[in-house]
Amino acid sequence: MPKISEELRTKIREAKLADPSLSGRDLGIRYKVHKATANDIVRDLKFSAGPYGFPVPETKFVQIMDIPETSEIKGDDWTITLPKTNIKTLEELVDRCSIDLSVWEVERWSANQWAMGAKDANGDIQVTPLYQVKAFLKRKKNIVDAKAEIEALKAEAKEFMRVPMPVVYTTQDSDNNLELLIPDLHLAKLAYGKETGHKDYDVDLAEASFDRAIDNQIQYNSHFNIAEITLGVGNDVLQADNIQGTTFGGTKVDVDSRYRRTYVVARKMYSRAIEKLRRVAPVKVKVVPGNHDTLSAFTLGDSLECTFEHYPDVFVDNGPIMHKIVEWGKVFLILTHGHQGKQSDYGIWMATEYPEIFGRTLFREIHCGHHHKLSLDEKFGIRVRKFGALCEPDEWHSNNLFTGNLRIAEGLLWNKHRGLLNHAHYTEVD
Repeated sequence: MPKISEELRTKIREAKLADPSLSGRDLGIRYKVHKATANDIVRDLKFSAGPYGFPVPETKFVQIMDIPETSEIKGDDWTITLPKTNIKTLEELVDRCSIDLSVWEVERWSANQWAMGAKDANGDIQVTPLYQVKAFLKRKKNIVDAKAEIEALKAEAKEFMRVPMPVVYTTQDSDNNLELLIPDLHLAKLAYGKETGHKDYDVDLAEASFDRAIDNQIQYNSHFNIAEITLGVGNDVLQADNIQGTTFGGTKVDVDSRYRRTYVVARKMYSRAIEKLRRVAPVKVKVVPGNHDTLSAFTLGDSLECTFEHYPDVFVDNGPIMHKIVEWGKVFLILTHGHQGKQSDYGIWMATEYPEIFGRTLFREIHCGHHHKLSLDEKFGIRVRKFGALCEPDEWHSNNLFTGNLRIAEGLLWNKHRGLLNHAHYTEVD
């Protein structure tokens, strides 16, 4: 056997006493000696079954060197090492280290059993069963990010949680309802002018266009007495319906921004519009899902309903049905995106789906977006009106020659007895 220093010999024996399960190979690797040498050094150590069946040393005990406990977090990884502990279950480890399992996920962990011996006052060896515990944890990044976003939304909600300023409406005995549908804004649509031959378009430009449209429609209709305002929400307000950048149906589309940011922009944009409009008249919000924003339209409506829950002059109609109805005296409107069903069937569908409302009204129209163009078709007194859009064409629309239509937002003023009184066009121009 090669010559081994007494200090190294002592360390090898201490290690074997601390963990009887270590083999000669284990000791050799740890202390850089041949396994046969390590076996010879510990050969005279004897062990017997101790408490719980753990092997314990029968030979004279040598003090085991202390190994420090460690708990280290690097980025999204957390490593915990407890070399001498009575912890033997994962639950005990979680409690001991105050691990928040909603933030951290245990990838793997181990608890190796061993026994520590110590002399008592009589010189007898007393054995304590212990464990060496290691745990490797990974931060639940998606959940942490989601929780952070929820907290940010809660903080923002608290900021907006205020007693609504009461509005004294000066309108006396008005029978007028201002409809602002403004479909197909396509927030976050990415249009690169050099690629499309038209103007650039992105989430910030779209938001600014919508704000201008609302402000101008308020101005255009300021000389009318208005009893109520109908505001459309959804109708492809968002270009994409998810973080993958696809429509509800899974079609990949060009987007300029992250979905979460775009969603917040839409919610704040509609909130500003409602605050402006309610100074003119009470507002009824009609949520109409489109083919791009089918799910997002519903959740936006729910967010707005929560935001304006305590406003007596704001009502949000966010039922799960894809279309919404407006009955205003002799006026009957169905608001739908227009991507489902056949236009030729809209009239008979309106009459058979809502026969009572149909029977007591005179001015009947179905209002659609989706096609990004103005059109009006009338048959048997039922009008199908298609609305224009504020968005610019993207590459796909440009390549397929769906270009050139004016960027427009319409405001229709309806009277309970006389039908359509005013049709105001706001057009985006240079």
